[in-house]
Amino acid sequence: MKTLPDGSVLMRDGKDPDGPTLRFTYGEWCAFVAGVVAGEFDLDALFPDGAGERPASTVAGEKPVRLPG
Repeated sequence: MKTLPDGSVLMRDGKDPDGPTLRFTYGEWCAFVAGVVAGEFDLDALFPDGAGERPASTVAGEKPVRLPG
């Protein structure tokens, strides 16, 4: 992650450090961080029935994982 002078944020996928760079405006990044703080990405909220299955990653061929709990 790198913050630019205009407040925008550059990010890359840690699994592919030479891959494309994603650029988020200051407003986009603030909205994302606010969502994280508000719990919008909590797995319990995403899977209220306790199924706990989600894709392991976006890598083709990987199977979903069952989360503990």
